[in-house]
Amino acid sequence: MKLNASPGPDGVNAAFYRAAWSWIKEDVHKLVTDFYISSEFLDPINTIEIVLIPKKANAKHVTDYRSISLTNAAYRIIAKSLANRLKEELPDYIHRS
Repeated sequence: MKLNASPGPDGVNAAFYRAAWSWIKEDVHKLVTDFYISSEFLDPINTIEIVLIPKKANAKHVTDYRSISLTNAAYRIIAKSLANRLKEELPDYIHRS
């Protein structure tokens, strides 16, 4: 994750996690572990907001905007963890044809 990326609905970005890692790492580990046990996200973590950023002054049409999604950093941590786990297993399930 980019350290200075836009914060998500929770108001924090990856730079916060890096700066505070010494005192939040146990909570983050518990969050990820709980996800793997229950396969469920807490509602506040599973929140994504779509924001439209104007590409030019006086934007009037939808095409005049660029959309970005503001995702909670905790969600991105879990998603990356899950993607890394799947990356190792997928070759066993995908036929090379």
